[in-house]
Amino acid sequence: NDDRPPVETDLLFPRLWVTPDYFKALRIPLRGGRMLQPDDPPNNVLITEALAARLWPGEDAVGHRFRGSPDFDWYHIVGIVGHVRVLEDGIIGPSRYYQLYSARPVPQPPTAPSLPRRNSVGPAFGSLTITARIDSPERMQDLYNAARSVDSRNILKVEAVDDRYAAQFADRLLAARVVSGFGALAFVIAIAGLYSLMTFLVADRHREIGVRMALGAERRHIRRLV
Repeated sequence: NDDRPPVETDLLFPRLWVTPDYFKALRIPLRGGRMLQPDDPPNNVLITEALAARLWPGEDAVGHRFRGSPDFDWYHIVGIVGHVRVLEDGIIGPSRYYQLYSARPVPQPPTAPSLPRRNSVGPAFGSLTITARIDSPERMQDLYNAARSVDSRNILKVEAVDDRYAAQFADRLLAARVVSGFGALAFVIAIAGLYSLMTFLVADRHREIGVRMALGAERRHIRRLV
């Protein structure tokens, strides 16, 4: 980063082309610098606070620049936003993903997907992010129909953030539940084993306890033995 010598890294930087209201819709806070403007060049980016802390610990990352490799163009940092966990984070290999954001000058209706090109000014497909309180699937369908009425190509699929999140972590949630279930079963077996062991030990000392009680041992002393 900056003019320092390049270093080997496992960091990956997926980039989103967004309009300024994207951060308002998802309630992603601005931590420093400024938000993107429609006339910002493609290499002006916002980065997350986690990436800023990784590349410039204890410094203000605004105004710095970095790139993923010598073959890539420089990214110029104009602002820092709150950290967002991207879908690939921690799923594919040991790499760590940090989200980048570039300004999308004019929203365009989706076209046929194409391979990304270097120095491209935007994606060949896009998504519309809407913040709304949906209390039933029928209301989500109303939202879908309203967006389609603007341009029938605008929406291919409607997904709620909670559903997307649940689908992403379904395998991890299942694994956690299985491990928790086995842990609870082991706990119950351990308790039953301890109870059985204590019952056996007390029964084995039955005569001793009877003698002690006959000689005047108090109940609390007997409990202490057990």
